[in-house]
Amino acid sequence: MRHGKIGESRRAIRRNGRYRWDLGGAGARLTLGLVLVLGWLVAGGCGVKGPPIPLRQPAPLPAVTDLTYRVSDRQVTLTWRLPSPLDRQSAKRARFIIRRSRTALDQPACENCPRVVETVGRMPYVETTDMTYTDKLVIEAGYGYAFTVHLRTGNQVGPDGDPVQFDYPSNPLAVPVEEP
Repeated sequence: MRHGKIGESRRAIRRNGRYRWDLGGAGARLTLGLVLVLGWLVAGGCGVKGPPIPLRQPAPLPAVTDLTYRVSDRQVTLTWRLPSPLDRQSAKRARFIIRRSRTALDQPACENCPRVVETVGRMPYVETTDMTYTDKLVIEAGYGYAFTVHLRTGNQVGPDGDPVQFDYPSNPLAVPVEEP
């Protein structure tokens, strides 16, 4: 092994029977600096961290109010309101979802049975005071109907408004015209 001169910055020297690298003055300061920086990072950085800041949640969507219906020519027309208009960003993606359930009037009523609800229509949001939707499906005599409407923007779904319910009996004289 070649032995270097005294004062070289990097050389192998023999101490206690082993060869070791001598880094000299500048190397020792560099090594000490690295040890201090690594110790600072491992010990916790700049101090005590606070709790994480939650992501900003969008405001909840308003519920549909004042849902009313009108039956004419075996079709249902629904009218409703929103208590407040949507902001411009939400309004671009917003739509109303109209859902309906139907039960036969000749079957016994079941209070604890789940109601089968199907989506019968979607309508884009338009900033107006009253929204109107006409169900394209013809309603059948001998059934009871319930309609609900809710607002949806992207993945956010608003609560269902109060449902409207009515019976459409087989007797044409007992057909409801409008319910407040």
